[in-house]
Amino acid sequence: MLLPHPGRPGRIVAPVVLLLAVLSTLLGQADTAQAAATATATAQRSPSKPAAKALATDQSKATAARAAASGSLRTAIKQADQPLDCPVSLLPDTIYTCAASNSQSNIFTVPLSRATDFVTFQIVSTGTNMPGLYLTSPDGTTTACTRGPVYGIQCSTGQAGAYTLSVRIPDAGADFSLSYLPLLADTNCTPVSSSDLSLGAPVAFTPTQPAGSAGICRTLDAAAGDILRMHVTDFQVGFSIIDATGSSVCATDGATTSDLDCTLTGTAPYRELEYQWYGSADTYTFTAARLNSPTGCPVLQPQAYGTVPDTTSTARCRTLHVPAAGLYEFGTVGGSVNGSLYDSNGVSMCTPILLTPCQLAAGDYTWALTGRTASTAYGMWFNTTASDSGCTAATDTGFSTGPTTGTFTGAGERLCLTLPTATGNGLYLLQQPTGDQRAVATTVYDAGGVPQCPDTSSVMVCKLTGTAPFHVIVNGPDTGTFGLIMQRTGDGRGCTVWPQSAFGGTWGATVSLTASTNLGCLSIPADQHSTAEMLDYSNLSNRVNANVRLVDAAGNVACQTIGSSTTDCKLTAGQPYTAILQAVNISADTYQLVRRDISSTAACDAPANTKVGGPSASFTLNSDLDSHCFRITAKATDKFWLGARADSAGSAGALLQVVDGAGNTLCWQQGVSCRVTGATSYTVIVVASGYAGSTINTHVDTWLVGTAAGWAPECTANPLSVNGFPVHSGTFTESSTGFCGTVQITPPVSFKVSGTSTAAYPATPRPACSARPTGPARRTTTSTSATATTGLSTTPAKPSADPTPARLSSS
Repeated sequence: MLLPHPGRPGRIVAPVVLLLAVLSTLLGQADTAQAAATATATAQRSPSKPAAKALATDQSKATAARAAASGSLRTAIKQADQPLDCPVSLLPDTIYTCAASNSQSNIFTVPLSRATDFVTFQIVSTGTNMPGLYLTSPDGTTTACTRGPVYGIQCSTGQAGAYTLSVRIPDAGADFSLSYLPLLADTNCTPVSSSDLSLGAPVAFTPTQPAGSAGICRTLDAAAGDILRMHVTDFQVGFSIIDATGSSVCATDGATTSDLDCTLTGTAPYRELEYQWYGSADTYTFTAARLNSPTGCPVLQPQAYGTVPDTTSTARCRTLHVPAAGLYEFGTVGGSVNGSLYDSNGVSMCTPILLTPCQLAAGDYTWALTGRTASTAYGMWFNTTASDSGCTAATDTGFSTGPTTGTFTGAGERLCLTLPTATGNGLYLLQQPTGDQRAVATTVYDAGGVPQCPDTSSVMVCKLTGTAPFHVIVNGPDTGTFGLIMQRTGDGRGCTVWPQSAFGGTWGATVSLTASTNLGCLSIPADQHSTAEMLDYSNLSNRVNANVRLVDAAGNVACQTIGSSTTDCKLTAGQPYTAILQAVNISADTYQLVRRDISSTAACDAPANTKVGGPSASFTLNSDLDSHCFRITAKATDKFWLGARADSAGSAGALLQVVDGAGNTLCWQQGVSCRVTGATSYTVIVVASGYAGSTINTHVDTWLVGTAAGWAPECTANPLSVNGFPVHSGTFTESSTGFCGTVQITPPVSFKVSGTSTAAYPATPRPACSARPTGPARRTTTSTSATATTGLSTTPAKPSADPTPARLSSS
């Protein structure tokens, strides 16, 4: 094993190895109405689930908008030649600048000609507090109103006549502006025709609202059931749709939204209202388009593979014609655009995840840009995945015949390769860089267009379970070439045989890779492997820059290295395997690969000692692939404490792993030890980690700390009191490696054990606690610290390597 990432801490674990881990488990339109309206307005203006940064930005903009509105009003008042006294009777579509009375209460008459209407009021004050607006019907009843603009109200009225508007200005002497708009009675509404609602090119209206305006209105040439996609370019402009009865059909939900898709319900004709949330002067652009029965959308037929899409049209939609039911894919190219797919009624259809097809029935579908996406030139690709039109024939023997190559000639072009591979096989799909090629995304489909595996730019083996023949779709850059090795699983032609190696420092295969030949293929014959093996590799660059995967003949990945140079594999007897070594971002490198038997048949040494504190097994690791193993035969009730310590220059160390008789990994050494029980056979594997040219002196402890009968006699010989005990001292050596004692406890209880060391290397003893194997509640505490010579005054051996299995740097 090689060094971990240089940014990670070194493999420094205190040399006092203990067993205390288990210890942690013991341990009226009055002010109230105005307040309610204000609360409602605040709720309406608050975006749902906003990001903190976005909300802060919106609040900052809102504060600036309020300040701008108040400032504009002050300027208008200062420049006005006429008195600030407002008329008693107000006219619609008129902005009045008024002086507050001494009583802070102002009464106005609002004449409304329609029995039913939707009236919006806007007020802007030079004061700092929220004004209050209250509308009373001609018969003296209160009119139901809600907050619309931040300071104004919107009211649905039910009778014609003279209404009374009461204005309360909390700030004494503050001047204000006032205006109102009866939406259904207004004769100044701008008509929006059916042709203006073209989805492909909706007409853009660019009005200017003066400060204090109650808003502007538009008549809509639309019918009940139509779906309108509306957008304004300023989020401070709100808009609503009102039907012929004065009922609100839909509206934006606060001064943070610039888009609205509205399904028209209620009674036609409809009117649309736009208003500035804060009463500020504003110039903006408004568009509305009909999503159902759309017009102005260029028609696309399913394209043959190899087609470069036209990217010259700026139409905001495309009509996708589906000639027959099936699986289809589509996407945009050229320009940064966002959109979705709809059926002819404007109902949202599937918008595929990347390279995942949609099941569509025969008919026409509309792909449309979102409202906020700016108009730009773009193109679309559109294919049926069952088609092989435009495909070229390819082989599935790339390990021996070499990569299949192709060239992209334009943005959005998708290339297709047909395969001779039969159903039931797996298929390797391996990127092979050539020339100016960049990474490509590949997907395999069967004869019916059903995807066989996900995007295989990150999946190396695709299992073919569908109906042959199969074809591969390649998506790549705007222009350039690609190289792709495609090989059916179970065919080892072109692969080098990888022999098994014994434990030690030897390896079985050497592979050299370059930037243009970034993968190697190795074969493992059916009769030349065990049922459990450990893989490892070293390289000249001394870092993790390649992955190794073992795959069986059916395409099942038996094991793979991810972020590490080593991994364990469970293999089926009598089954051949193929190993793929694939490098990442290299110019050139040479790899030495080793696989070793870690099953119950592995040739391993017996442990030097199983007594707690007895002599350790000592040996040296002399290369980055060097290794050693021990076989322990046990009873299922036995408890083992296993650990490795290493002494070498720099950050090199030793890494200990334990597997059972079937090759199942039970643990990697976590800091100071591996503790295992429950099996009858253990294989203890020790490998070099971070080797840098110097010998790694390694010491392995294999202690039997408990059996079915209780704790080991080395522990029970040293009973300790939970209420305290005198200092125990001594000298740890490789012949006397630890101290073990037992503590009788009755849960719940906690205790602390501490110690000091005279060694130069930080070696303060740390207790480690294990649960009782049998009998009453008790704990065993063991400490160990081996030194290179004798006595605690000399520098102790380094601890074992970091517990993670990564041995190569990932940088």
